[in-house]
Amino acid sequence: MLRPASVSKANLFETFAVLVEVLFPTLAKGVIIRRPKMLAVAERFDLDRRAIRRMQRLRNKYPAGPLVLRIPGRSLALILHPQDVHRILAGSPEPFATASTEKRAALAHFEPKNVLISHGADRTDRRRYNEDVLEAHRPVHCLAEDFLEVVNSEVQYLHKSLPHSAELTWPDFSKTWFRIVRRVVFGDAAREDHELSEMIAKLRSAANWASLLPPRKALREQLLHRIGYLSPPRRALQLSRRDGRRSHNQPN
Repeated sequence: MLRPASVSKANLFETFAVLVEVLFPTLAKGVIIRRPKMLAVAERFDLDRRAIRRMQRLRNKYPAGPLVLRIPGRSLALILHPQDVHRILAGSPEPFATASTEKRAALAHFEPKNVLISHGADRTDRRRYNEDVLEAHRPVHCLAEDFLEVVNSEVQYLHKSLPHSAELTWPDFSKTWFRIVRRVVFGDAAREDHELSEMIAKLRSAANWASLLPPRKALREQLLHRIGYLSPPRRALQLSRRDGRRSHNQPN
């Protein structure tokens, strides 16, 4: 635990400045999925630079340790120094819990069983599953070559579909990006399933509002049903991964 002696308290002006220049712009831009209009506002008024400068001033003024903000009825602290960030990450979920009220409310919209907001045996089992699927123990995933083939093919398709004189716009890049995501995660059958990505985006957009909006349970059930429809390609990926493991473990 961080020692009480190392805890500093911001004054009222500093707390107000953090809320106005750091917290509110971050929430406005969207913490789960970005809001394009608010990003345009942030860029126009250079809000990111203001937030960075505010945090730098606080870091230069206060010693290592959390900086407690003066917010009535709520205990909130900023972590300003890298060593404290590493210490908290290494000490989660105990003694530094990751399942804050805000995170639980946000992820309840589309990932209510996310590892980040899980506890005890559930968290241990879900983290083990995630690490197994992502192959955290290996420097390169056994399906990396398959992923690269997907990326290369979609980039080539994008290049051929654009006029030689055209600039790469965000809509064109976004379509290509999500084609790659769907093929890698759900298989080739999901390549043109734009509705699948739209459903996920709607749930994530609702999650930006956390507890201010009720979870869209019907939409989430619809999404899960659609993902279940794509289960055969995912099964093929799982079998491919197992075959890759066996090949990798066989002696030369």
